[in-house]
Amino acid sequence: MNFKKLLVSKCQKQFFKMLNKEREERKKRRDSLNALSADGIAEGLAEKKETAPEESDFSKQMMNLYDEKELNERKKEQMYGNMYLITELFIAKQLNGNIIKTCLDDLMQEVNDQNVEIMCYMVTKLMNDICRQAKSEMKHVD
Repeated sequence: MNFKKLLVSKCQKQFFKMLNKEREERKKRRDSLNALSADGIAEGLAEKKETAPEESDFSKQMMNLYDEKELNERKKEQMYGNMYLITELFIAKQLNGNIIKTCLDDLMQEVNDQNVEIMCYMVTKLMNDICRQAKSEMKHVD
């Protein structure tokens, strides 16, 4: 396995690991909101105290330096950075389209300014690439 494939493979694994964590956190937030509205605020707060999230060693070390909100923001920033990198790797034909679809699907799950900004960046870059490909194919046809 050459260096390029190893790097791409490592990036994909890291991205999907972070993506799955983000989806789990989003699901927990949704479930807790549903529980609060269905069972009442008092029961929801008691349930929230009972479930302590499991933390990796890295997260434990980072908790000493940053509070939980800052740590979550840093994780999101890293995931968004990975999405920018994934877009560039796709344009360089290093990745297939499935991961782009996964990124866009995930960004559409929760609409906020940052997600919209990244979606616009990805779609713009991808459309530029698609237009370049179409132009080159038209030249080959003529």
